[in-house]
Order: sequence, then C-alpha cells, then structure tokens
Amino acid sequence: MEASITGQLALIGFTPLCILLFAKLRRDLAAAISLIGAALFLPQRIVFDPPLIPPLDKHSIAVLVTFTALAFTPGQKVKGSLFLKLITALAIFGAIATVLTNGDSLALGGGVVIAGLKPTDAISGIWFYLVSLIIPFSIGRRVFRTKESVATLLKVIAHFGVVYAFLMLIEIRLSPQLNNWVYGFHQHSFAQSMRNGGFRPVVFMYHGLTTTLFCLMALFATLCHKKTGKNVFGANSGLWAFFLFAVLMLSNSMGVLVFCLIGAPLLWKGSPQQVARFSGLLALVALVFPLLRTSGLLPMQDLVDYVASHDAGRAQSLGFRVNMEEQIIEVWRLRPTFGYAGYGRSNIYDAAGNSTIIVDSQWMIALSNRGIVGYVVEFLLYSVPILRARKFITAVVDKDSRTLLVGLVLMVSISLFDLLLNSRDHGILPLLAGSLFGFCSTLKGHAKNLKIRA
Repeated sequence: MEASITGQLALIGFTPLCILLFAKLRRDLAAAISLIGAALFLPQRIVFDPPLIPPLDKHSIAVLVTFTALAFTPGQKVKGSLFLKLITALAIFGAIATVLTNGDSLALGGGVVIAGLKPTDAISGIWFYLVSLIIPFSIGRRVFRTKESVATLLKVIAHFGVVYAFLMLIEIRLSPQLNNWVYGFHQHSFAQSMRNGGFRPVVFMYHGLTTTLFCLMALFATLCHKKTGKNVFGANSGLWAFFLFAVLMLSNSMGVLVFCLIGAPLLWKGSPQQVARFSGLLALVALVFPLLRTSGLLPMQDLVDYVASHDAGRAQSLGFRVNMEEQIIEVWRLRPTFGYAGYGRSNIYDAAGNSTIIVDSQWMIALSNRGIVGYVVEFLLYSVPILRARKFITAVVDKDSRTLLVGLVLMVSISLFDLLLNSRDHGILPLLAGSLFGFCSTLKGHAKNLKIRA
C-alpha cells in the first residue's frame, strides 16, 4: 500500500510514549495501556522492514517495546511455567519442521509457481509464534496475576471500550471513515462494512468483527466493575454497560450480539458452576472441532439445508463458507502435520492465476499454514488457561476475586470460540489468556490468603 506519513509517525512515536508510560505509571497499568492502546489506535497494514528480522507491524512493535520496558522495570520475580516452556519448544520445532517439509516449489493453477522455502524462513515462523502468541501470553502471565493487577487490566479495557464506543457511533452514522481521516486509507474492504442498510464500525482495527468483539470484552469488563463497586470515568459502571450494549445492538454484528446475550447474563447472575461448564465446553469444542470437521463427522450440508429453510441469504453465505473450507481441507490433507507455511502455497488458483479461496476462520488459517502442530500450539495456549480456571471459579469465596476470574474466563473462552468462525489480528487474546493462566497460578499458590475452599 502507499505509505502513510501519519501512520509511520504513529508507529515511530509509540516507542517513546511507551517508555514514558513505564516511567510514570505502575508496570501493570503501563503494560495494559501500551498493548491494548496499540491494538486499538495504531494503524493497520503499515510495516517497517528492517534487515535481518521479519517486518514490524503495530502488534509486533507494541509487544517488543512493552516486553523490553518490562525487562527494565522492577517487579516481583515469577517462577517459570512448564506449560509455557513445552508450548514454546513445540512451536519452535513446528516452525522448523514446516520449513523443512516445504522446500519444494509448487506449480499451481493458472501457471502460478511458488518457490520452496529456504532454511532462513524458519526465522519468520519462530518469530510469528514468539511475537504473536508466546510473548504476549508471557506478559499476561507475569504482570497480571494478582487480584489488583487483573482489576487494573479490566479497568483499562473498560475505559478504552467506552472511548471506542463513541468512535464506533461516529462510524455507525457516517460509515467507517476514521482510519481514512486519520491515516489516509481504508484498512479493509469497505463493502464488508455494509450491513442491513447500515454500517458495521471498524475504527482503527482491521475488521468490524474485531471491533465489535472488543466492545463485548469492554462490556464484560464494565459489568465486572459494577459488581465490584467501581466506577468508569467517575460514573456508574452499570450505565456505561448499558451504553456499550446499545452500541453493540447498533453495530450490525449478529454473532457478537449472540455472544453478548449468552455471556452477559452468565457474568451478572450465573452461578460459578454454570460459568465453569460453559467456558469449559467452549474450550473443548475449540480443541476437537478440527478433528470432527476434517474427518467429515459434522453434517455441514444438513446445517446449510436447515438454515436455508429459515433464511436463504444466510444459507447462501454459510454454504459458501462450507465450500471454501472443504476445498482447503482437501489440500491440507496432503500436508496435515506441519502445513504449507502460508505464502499462498495452500491456495487454489483459476486459469487466470487468481486465488479462488477465501479463508475466514482462524482455525482454518492455522491448520493450513502450520498444520496440526501449529493448531495445537495456538489453541492449547488459549484452552489450557480456561480448563485450568474451571475449578477455581467454583472454589473462590472472595467475591471480587471470583468476579474478576469469571469476567476474564468468559472473555477468553468466547474469543477462543470465535476463532472457529472468524480470524483475528490483534494480540489482546493471548494477553488475556496469559493473565488468566497467571491469576490461576496465584490462586493456587496463595489459597488461604485468597479464601479458596479446601
């Protein structure tokens, strides 16, 4: 894309701003503002391409700068995690194996020939795992592991969410233009923002679905504030929760609205057992779904036919998605363990050399690009904290601790399930998953202090 001077300046200016935050604020507050603020306000699709390392976009810059700032900021020493070490080792092995099994050139349709990978391409694979998944997870695990720090994290999400909701209202009324006004370009297809005679807001994220899902996370954080007796911007948190719900209603995102109608009542009035069962179910579905889908055990055509009997338009959209997935699955079966490494190697091309495949879901992207090993790395990183948290949800007696834990586990589990339907491009989910994992470690290690039932 054509260079955006404003966007480049924003990325350059992030580093001194982050350093200033860490110099003036507590490390947990500074880290939350840096990572979440970068995801929400820095420009998409603008990258710096320094020598020797993969290109740097807003997410990798935010993660690396925050990680470096934390290394120079005094904090409580945290014991290493065997789970994270094993996941990291598996990720590095998978990245190297993917390159070694994709050294051949592929002659695809329409005369498209894609060169094989070189050994140095393993650096990009390892970089992806570290910067996109493992480092943000590690930051969450190390920084947001106490009741006070988790409350800080949710406070930042709630406050940013309210600000973002006002920006969303502007785009609901005027169409998604903020990124164009500020950075000089549209970050995604404008047509995908048009829904039901109106618009789905995008603001500065990559897609409107990402934006509305963050609004839902902010709604959950605000409800947690209400239950723990804290205000947002000095006003009653319940009023802000109602405001965020109204914005979601106007945002033309049916899937996120369904998540809201299920998750918000669970957070507000659901029993610990109900939350534990619901979140655990979502995690288990995310883990077994690829097995069921790729083995043909899910009756997808029956589902399309059922939807067609109620809504022909949605059935057509679902049928298109199912057809795309079936084509990708057929290609994936040729290299199931380590995938194709991206670069369009798993695509199908027509006679003109144009790709005929559109992949919407993150599970399909992970499986086709990095194979079973890559899927396990990414989805275990999100699922294990949820499954680990289930016993603490029902055991914690301290109401504030339980409220924060319930809010966090619902954010992670719903975001994880959403990866079966859509793709996501921001680092908030691994940060939340790491925070959930770290908070559970504290609950386990200080049971008496946190009033956990024996």
